[in-house]
Amino acid sequence: MLLIAGALGVSVDWLLTGKEGLRTKPADVSAPRSAKEKEYLDKLLLLLRNPATKKVIKENIDTFLKVPVPAPGKNGAE
Repeated sequence: MLLIAGALGVSVDWLLTGKEGLRTKPADVSAPRSAKEKEYLDKLLLLLRNPATKKVIKENIDTFLKVPVPAPGKNGAE
């Protein structure tokens, strides 16, 4: 969520609720590096703004953020 909020220049509160909260941009978030990333950020934003999909998208994001990211060069298989 922080990546999306930072890339779009909005707060996480606004992404989740549509209401503006603190407007802070995390230092480690950079702008999208490609047109494909922007395309997917736009798609995600549409899903977050849709009441029918908002809850499940938020739950999925929370779940993905709980999964450890493998170290570079590792694919998780041993």
